[in-house]
Amino acid sequence: MPNGDQQTQQTAPVPPPPDHLADLRIRPAEDSTWQTIKRNLTPQMDVSRSSLGPGHEFDTDSPQMGGEQTYRENFGSPLERAYGHAKTFLAQHEQHLSDRVLKPFRAGLDQMATDLERAGETGHTHSGGALTNATRALAVGTGAMLRMVPVGRDVKETVGMAIAPPEFGPEGKALSKEIKVARAAEKVHEPVGIHEDDVPRGAKTPDVDWAQQDLQDRARKVTEETVAQDYGPKRRRAKFSVYKSHIPMEDLPTAKIVEEEETDPELRNDNWREDYQGILRRTTPPIKVRVTPKNEIQILDGNHRAKIWEDANMTHVPAWVVDERGKNIEQLSEEEKAERTEAEEERQAQSKNWEPHKLESNSQIPHQPGYVYHATNLERAHDIANSGKLDVHKPSYGTDQDVWPDGTTEKRSYFSKNAAGVWHFAPEEGKPVILRTAHDPAIHKTESTGDIYSTKKVPAEKLEVFGNDKQWHPISELATPKAATKKELPPQPRLPDTGTHAAIKTDEGSIYFDDAPQKQRTHIMLAQDLGIPPERIVSGGWLKDGEYQASERSDAGRWGEQARAQTAVAEKRAKSTPKTARDEITAKAAAKLGKK
Repeated sequence: MPNGDQQTQQTAPVPPPPDHLADLRIRPAEDSTWQTIKRNLTPQMDVSRSSLGPGHEFDTDSPQMGGEQTYRENFGSPLERAYGHAKTFLAQHEQHLSDRVLKPFRAGLDQMATDLERAGETGHTHSGGALTNATRALAVGTGAMLRMVPVGRDVKETVGMAIAPPEFGPEGKALSKEIKVARAAEKVHEPVGIHEDDVPRGAKTPDVDWAQQDLQDRARKVTEETVAQDYGPKRRRAKFSVYKSHIPMEDLPTAKIVEEEETDPELRNDNWREDYQGILRRTTPPIKVRVTPKNEIQILDGNHRAKIWEDANMTHVPAWVVDERGKNIEQLSEEEKAERTEAEEERQAQSKNWEPHKLESNSQIPHQPGYVYHATNLERAHDIANSGKLDVHKPSYGTDQDVWPDGTTEKRSYFSKNAAGVWHFAPEEGKPVILRTAHDPAIHKTESTGDIYSTKKVPAEKLEVFGNDKQWHPISELATPKAATKKELPPQPRLPDTGTHAAIKTDEGSIYFDDAPQKQRTHIMLAQDLGIPPERIVSGGWLKDGEYQASERSDAGRWGEQARAQTAVAEKRAKSTPKTARDEITAKAAAKLGKK
């Protein structure tokens, strides 16, 4: 019983514990649209330094900046995440690292970066392979990324780089832009149809006026720009091309006639041809055709004309093509293609218009740390380029000695760190040439006399030759051009015994058919999708009940002839290059033998 002087106290009931952790959350009121826009657009002041106490208001770092950096290293761009992974690795293994390990590792990264940047600047690799504009940009960007890897030449520098990350602004943006350029450089597809100048003799084509306005054209004078505006894809930043073309009739899809497909008897008109009979007697606008990203052809405008031209046995249909497979697709004539090929070959020839440096006129070779140098003559340099390696030899090879300076007789090749003096060790006969390669402790050894040698063959892709333009060039550029070999064909599929299918025949008799007729591909599109080299194609036609029949109207055979002609011209030009210094040496040696 409670005392009468005390008031009875009632305690509030204790709420039961929450069944789920979500019940403990406090849900704030939802922001209005204006609050959301304001929060996203208005830059917030960094006030996190105040948590560090007085005197830190003007510190360069802040807790907020640290949090943002951590977020970027885990969820940012590929470059930022790569930096974060490297930083984490260093934090875990820092106690196991030493200057002896870091210095060659950093030197290796810098060497790779230098090779990539040089390839991007010169446009070719050490082995002589040509790079496209996209791969050149990617090589330069990757080289810049390697230089930003947070590994220094010693532990102190490495820790400093891990504490102070590189600026992800200019470098990161530049690299991102270069990678985007590389990704954007997609394969340029072959245009559909053929150029007006390449329409075969005897073909039937209707008379058209490319600039004439059609019913759906808004401009009175039709051009590529107006076709792109009226018929191009409406999605933002769509990549497509517009060009003129003459498309083989058999490659066009079946024309869709609205009057014949109408289900309402009052609107249906099976005699619509009477309204279009004048088309064959006058000049009309060309039809409009769309090529989808999946290589499908669709008629956008001109179904009636296409049907009437088909009934009149026209072989090729003039069309404005809106090609949505990508940008920069052009319909060039064979003459224009040949001119462009010749211009490109001349440009490449000019870029390789150099000869090995003439040491007899100037023996001063620029020295660069990290390289060792080797002297030989031009004839042996050609042999190295053609064989793909710098071989090793016994002491008696090209000399009067029986042993090496340290008394051994194993096969070796010798190098020097003195670029200006190594030419004294060149063979007496022939024109002296200086080669260089990156110093590699795994290949190069130092004997007791201080000379550098190698008992292993050095691959040609690691060798460079000094040219008369004061530049180092891949030794592979001295190699004799080889005749092009035939490209391999894909396996021939099992041919159907029934039905009619578009098909292609190759030079060895293989036949490839179109097993997806719904794609409505041309013969050239079919060859590209199947990976058949154009120079191997003999003809295009039809596979009818298991029997192949070539078609004179197909442009596949002509495409194959043009490809073979271009290959033959390229081989002929490669064989008819001017005499090299090696030929001159051979001629001089033959003259001496003749005198004897």
